[in-house]
Amino acid sequence: MRTRKNRVVVYFNDRELERLNRMVERTVLSRERFIREMLAGFSIREAPPAPLWETVCFLRRAASALWNIQQHSMFRQVEDEELLRETLQELKLCASQLAEHCMPTFKEEKRK
Repeated sequence: MRTRKNRVVVYFNDRELERLNRMVERTVLSRERFIREMLAGFSIREAPPAPLWETVCFLRRAASALWNIQQHSMFRQVEDEELLRETLQELKLCASQLAEHCMPTFKEEKRK
C-alpha cells in the first residue's frame, strides 16, 4: 500500500524534461526520489564510480564483522581486544569519511 496518497502533475517542455533526466541519470536515485530529496533540502551529488561504491560497502561489512567479533569477545588477551577496538574505530572512520565525501546525497543547512 502506498504511503503517499497525494499526486501532483507537472508539465515540462522537452528541454526541461531532458535536463531533469540528465540530472537524475548521474545519481542512483529515481526521478521521484530525486525531486523529493531536492524539496527536502538535500543537495544531490553524482553517483560515485562502482569500484568506490563497492569499497564503501566492503568497509561497512568489515566494520560490522569486527563489531560482532568484539561483542563475542573471542580474544582473551587485553592487547588483542585493544587492537581490535582500534581497528574497528579506524574502519568506521574510514567508511564514514568515504560515505560523506562520495555518496549521492547529504543534508545541507537551509539558507535564509
